[in-house]
Amino acid sequence: MKNTIKHRRLLRCFGFGVLAVLLTACVSADLDYLEEAENLTSGKTAALPVAPGSSDATTLRQAAQARDFKVGAAATLVSCYWDGFLCNPMLVPRYTTTLAREYNLIIPEGEQMWENIHPIKGRLDSTKSDFIVDFAVKNGIDVHGHALVAHNMQPAWLKGKEFSKEDMSAIVKNHIFSVLEHYRGRVQAWNVTNEALVCNTDIRPEVIEPPCRPGSGVVPRVWAVSQAMGPGYIEQVFRWAREADPDVLLFYNDYNIEGFASNNWNKEKEDGTFEFIRNMVDNGVPIDGVGFQLHLSIDGQWSRFEPTSSDFADNVRRYNELGLQVRITEMDVAIKRPVSEEKLKRQAEKYRRFLNVCLQAENCTAFVTWGFTDKHSWINDVGRPENVGSALLLDENYVKKHAYKEILHALKYTHKAP
Repeated sequence: MKNTIKHRRLLRCFGFGVLAVLLTACVSADLDYLEEAENLTSGKTAALPVAPGSSDATTLRQAAQARDFKVGAAATLVSCYWDGFLCNPMLVPRYTTTLAREYNLIIPEGEQMWENIHPIKGRLDSTKSDFIVDFAVKNGIDVHGHALVAHNMQPAWLKGKEFSKEDMSAIVKNHIFSVLEHYRGRVQAWNVTNEALVCNTDIRPEVIEPPCRPGSGVVPRVWAVSQAMGPGYIEQVFRWAREADPDVLLFYNDYNIEGFASNNWNKEKEDGTFEFIRNMVDNGVPIDGVGFQLHLSIDGQWSRFEPTSSDFADNVRRYNELGLQVRITEMDVAIKRPVSEEKLKRQAEKYRRFLNVCLQAENCTAFVTWGFTDKHSWINDVGRPENVGSALLLDENYVKKHAYKEILHALKYTHKAP
């Protein structure tokens, strides 16, 4: 049936007769939910749903739960891109109603980072994080915590300071135990480390992201914890996390590790990270899974260096061979402005390709976007130099884009690979 669909699309495209129009039309028409609607309208055979009742699902959450899958979004208390300086989306009924209706998994965007949850040495402040976690518990939504030990958002009392190995070990262990004990039973998974590895080409502290070169391998990123505790800190924090909460899922989370062609400069970090994690597994380190961030675009200056869905599928499979889960944890697909119908359809197609890999894989358990409405998206800030945005499933007015509809269709009709 799928080949027949592709042939019909090809015939429709050839009718335009002009190569440029041909290519644009073929790309923009290749959306499964539109094809399905066309089939139903014309009385043709409908697609086979994944589970009984899933074809009736009208929300992402309904479709995901019908197949025992997690579909999620990052939620935040601070999103001042559109609403001025004083803004908290979690106080906006439209934001929280949409979040509860559409998702069965939440990742706090920054509220659980060290700067927010331990702003003062030795004193846990869970106020911001609790706001989101309590909302999730009340609405029957799982929480994937983010992140226990990460260079991002370090508290002022830690950043740039020097500590002995013994002192830093005590600080980190206390941090992990106090956070996990506070959220035990309410947070089902944690990113234990986030963006902890970089290519071994320039590891000075002032170099934020060293360039990857063939044969460089990866090493722990240089920051206060790694400088004091040494390169073995990554394995140690996973062991402490398991000791603090034997039941929670423990993840390593990062970007540029998703799946790249052999000639892509990011391949070095992808392969180096896989080898690092394989060594963790071989050493008996308690790790349950790997999170792939997948911040993508359709026409930005970096889009030519992005992972492909086929290489991503290969990478997912090799983590499955290690016995590890994988999750897409932070996906967004930015569009270079001005936004057009054709660009929105290309965005939807990219979302679908990567989600389909996840849905077909044995070990991919969740699909999460970094936010859900363009009204509250980090891309509105970081994308300004390139004039990119519109990266999420709903626009700034909460209108469902092609991407939302394509993801809903995939959740309902994409089957596991045989």
